[in-house]
Amino acid sequence: MKFVKKGIALLLIIVVGIGLTGCRNSDSVNESGSAEDEIELTLWILNNRIRGIEEVIGNFEEANPGITIDLVNFDVDGILQNLRISATSDTLPDLWFNWGGERAEFYTRNGLTYDLSDFAVANNWDEKFEESALGLAELAGQIAGYPIVMNGMSIYYRIDIFEELGLEVPTTLEEFEEVATVLRDNGTIPFAMGGGGESHLSRLAGFLLEYYGGAENHDSLQSLETYWEDNEVVIQALTKFQEWDDNDFFPEGYLTMDGSELGILFYTGQAAMMIDGQWADRTIIEDEQDLNLYGTFPFGGTIRQPSYIEMIQFNANLSDEEVEAAVKFLNYLLSENNIRAYSGLVPSPRKDVDYLPEEQINVPHIVEAMQKNGVFLPIDQALPATVSDAISVTLQGVAGGNLTPEEGASAIQRAIEQYQADE
Repeated sequence: MKFVKKGIALLLIIVVGIGLTGCRNSDSVNESGSAEDEIELTLWILNNRIRGIEEVIGNFEEANPGITIDLVNFDVDGILQNLRISATSDTLPDLWFNWGGERAEFYTRNGLTYDLSDFAVANNWDEKFEESALGLAELAGQIAGYPIVMNGMSIYYRIDIFEELGLEVPTTLEEFEEVATVLRDNGTIPFAMGGGGESHLSRLAGFLLEYYGGAENHDSLQSLETYWEDNEVVIQALTKFQEWDDNDFFPEGYLTMDGSELGILFYTGQAAMMIDGQWADRTIIEDEQDLNLYGTFPFGGTIRQPSYIEMIQFNANLSDEEVEAAVKFLNYLLSENNIRAYSGLVPSPRKDVDYLPEEQINVPHIVEAMQKNGVFLPIDQALPATVSDAISVTLQGVAGGNLTPEEGASAIQRAIEQYQADE
């Protein structure tokens, strides 16, 4: 394994014309000048996303001589920026981590990813992966990547605060508001929510659109097939958000708060609820907090819950042999033994992996809610970044009293039309 440290400035590499080791190059030769027989694949991954991945790669290479995996680590902003830069300069790596939805579809829609549809059929992926995971991996009419984890989001809450105030877990929106009112009246911030560069605002918007519109209307809005302007579902969602802002359900100054600030409010018991994904269990444990103080419940009771996959996308220029080697590695990486040893990716989208870490006590409940209620893509995954950002900006305008819900719906529609005009 060749390991390249986090922080590579790909833009500089592109400017000076130096190719990153392992980026697509079909003319690779060995020192004697003959074509390489060995397969070398560069993998860009989100740093700390897969605990112990270096050791897994080393074990894989030892068991599979002739296949080398060159690992490059990035933080969230780094991988997003460098992927876009490399996409425009034809220097994408062989394999790269991506989220689902629009972030991944950009590369598929522009012909930059290997279409895994035929490979999936030939290798019975419908028998190996959960149906919902394969469905989310299908973008622009093709299987756009290898699913590595199925993420689900829910409402995390402080069990101790609920017990102290005699509160029951809400199962309807009305009960949720009653709980939030009691929390507020007793000096606790009901909902840790922030607008400072995070996706919290759009996450809440997705929940409210699902609640008021139902599955069909929500999906139609997110596919941009339905107008957002003068749309009663959109207006209802924005009105409810404005009402909660007026009722002080969110922290003071929340529109500029980021995730770390919200976490402090949650950990210290100043806030009682927060939208988060199943990864929060691991984060709470790693932050040396008592996970037994935290529980989860599905927003809205029986409505679909936000979910998205993470995937590894393949460069469109990979040969059949390279695709086979890449899938062989990912099968090994995502085997139950490795997931048990490194606990990096749960829940797994693979049917042959039946493992959830015992210490992550909330994950099974989130998985159960997804399976029972169904899932929808969160806004920041489903919509183009410019539209998702416009929704967050609109929510800030509605909260600040600068926009009415009707004006907010119109503003979002204008952003959609601008995006469509630019495409």
